[in-house]
Amino acid sequence: MIDCPFISQLLPDANGRLTGANRCGPAGVTSALAHFGKVPATQDAMLAITREEHNVDGTPINSYTSFQDAIVVSQAHGIVAQAVYSWQAIYNALDTGAPVMLLVDNSALLPKRYPDGPGWLAHHLILLTGYDGHVFYANDPLVYPVLSPAQYTVPSVIHAVAGIGSVQAVAFWPPAPDPVVVSAPAPEETPVDDTERQAMQAQIDGLNGVTAEMGNQVAALHEEIRHVRDDLLARAVEIGRTLVQVKRVSARQYRALAAELSHLAD
Repeated sequence: MIDCPFISQLLPDANGRLTGANRCGPAGVTSALAHFGKVPATQDAMLAITREEHNVDGTPINSYTSFQDAIVVSQAHGIVAQAVYSWQAIYNALDTGAPVMLLVDNSALLPKRYPDGPGWLAHHLILLTGYDGHVFYANDPLVYPVLSPAQYTVPSVIHAVAGIGSVQAVAFWPPAPDPVVVSAPAPEETPVDDTERQAMQAQIDGLNGVTAEMGNQVAALHEEIRHVRDDLLARAVEIGRTLVQVKRVSARQYRALAAELSHLAD
């Protein structure tokens, strides 16, 4: 189970009555951020997150939290937040230490942790912190009168999600650690005496000379290839002319032979 501090969304209104005021989203985000040490685990921090979320899209302070609000605010505090849309993605996130804020129809959650009736039962956000074969462990910020984490049966949570229509959730991961840069020690220079340096320079000069000679040979070869190519082209032109002449002579011979055969036929 992920150790996320429990934060209640319930606070007294102007008349002293406890009200949730649609703070289930800010409570879940604050719990996840507090788990990663980004904010204090207090209701004052939750109220600050509430203001931050509603500054994202300009909605009234007591309106519902959107997943986009939660993601933007979480990322602003250095947390990697991502929407997830399948049970497998939820299990994978929990298995890797990422708490998951899940949208549910809370009327289906069992066992009951708060009264039935208007003001209590609604579409609602809870923060899943783990699971076993029988229950999901959850920080449900609406629980009352005992303000503590809940354990909801797996079938009831699945039913509560079905009441929404599909899996809709946000998973919270810690930021990737900064890479550790290890500076390699500078290589030690090996002293080279003048004799070795001169020998190395002589080798370099020799290689440069060989390279220059090879360049000259390549240039001469290119020139020879050009001459051969020009000669072949000239021969091809001459052959072409000869073929044209042969065709002309053959045509004249053919016409003469045809005339002679015609005369004999007469």
